[in-house]
This record gives sequence, structure tokens and C-alpha cells, in this order.
Amino acid sequence: MRELIEEAQLEVTDLHGFGFIEHSYTDDTGSHHELNVLIQAASVGEVGAVEDHLTFRWFPVSMLSTLDVRPEGVAATLQQGGPIGRLVVGNGGT
Repeated sequence: MRELIEEAQLEVTDLHGFGFIEHSYTDDTGSHHELNVLIQAASVGEVGAVEDHLTFRWFPVSMLSTLDVRPEGVAATLQQGGPIGRLVVGNGGT
């Protein structure tokens, strides 16, 4: 939630845990292990970006199959799981 508040300038309410996806991968910088926490929330206002190298945009959940959402499984989990109406996707590696 901190990243939504600080980096995307969003105020969020009605937080509900939605799921977790654990993901391990290797790239040119080494091996990585991450835990992706999926949270359903309502937002107030429009999405923005504090830093110039970040871009955020709203997408309807129905578009997830057309986007490069990583790690694998996040899009399917969101599409099957409930009344989430939109998803924030960032290009800043978060």
C-alpha cells in the first residue's frame, strides 16, 4: 500500500487480502525470489506518478489477458477471483 500512496499518489480504502503469488527467477543481475501480495481496494482520485521514470495507468480487469502482467499467474488470479474492477500496472520494476 505504501507504494500506491507514495509512488502513484493514490488514497486507498476498503482493503481486503486477495491472495499471494510466490515467484523465483534469474536474470542478468542474479537470482531473485519475491512474494507478490494481491490486495483488493477502493481508490479515491486519479492515479499519478511522483517520479518522472514511473508511469501508471488504469486497466480494466477484462484487458489483463492482453497485457504482459508478471509474474505468470497474477492475471489469471485476478480475472477469476472476484469483483476487482481495475488494476494498476507500473513500469518502474516494483
